[in-house]
This record gives sequence, structure tokens and C-alpha cells, in this order.
Amino acid sequence: MSLTTTETFGFSDEFVQSLTAHQAELLVLGVDVSTWITDITTKRNTAVAKDQVQEAAKTTLKNRTAETETALQTLYDTVSSRIDSAAGAAGKTTPLGKEFLNIRSKIRRGPGPTPPTPPSP
Repeated sequence: MSLTTTETFGFSDEFVQSLTAHQAELLVLGVDVSTWITDITTKRNTAVAKDQVQEAAKTTLKNRTAETETALQTLYDTVSSRIDSAAGAAGKTTPLGKEFLNIRSKIRRGPGPTPPTPPSP
């Protein structure tokens, strides 16, 4: 479908309005559009209800994403500060201090390079 939600609602509304305005003329021509009007109106109402649920879900997702990002940043900041404290207490140049500091270094650096594939015989 290439129309936006608003365009689709407007498209259906305009057609129903036109059918309603010309219902008598169409009936004389042998076309009873009363069931069409009911069918389109029912389908529009269904689409509106589903769109409202979708929009609410988008808002919820946006809010949850922001909450999650805040929680993750808080966790990172806490762990990073505690690493500094633990490394400072152990001595930053001691093996234990280096181990603590290496934890943060590894996560910032990412995994090491992928080892090369050995040649086939």
C-alpha cells in the first residue's frame, strides 16, 4: 500500500461521503450501495482501532527504550567507577589492579581479531 494512514482514512471517508450523497441515484441505476457503506465503515473503524493500538505501542516502545538506555548507562557508570576504586585500592600497576582495569579495556576494545583460517592441504 502506498498511501499513508491519514490518506487511506481520507480516501475511504471521501468515497463513503460520495456514496451516501448519491445513494438514491445509484439505486435507480440498479446498484444498492448501502452494504458497501456499512462494509467500508466497519473496515475503517477496525483500521482506526488497530492504528490506535499501534501508535500506543510505538509510544510505549520509545519510552521503554529511553528507560533501558538510562538503566544501562547507570549500570556502566557504576561498574566503571567501582573498577577505578578496586584498581586504586589494589594499585593500578599490580597484577590485580591491571586485571580490574583490563575488564573495562576489553569491553571498549571489543574482541580480538579473528584468527586466520589455516590453508587447506
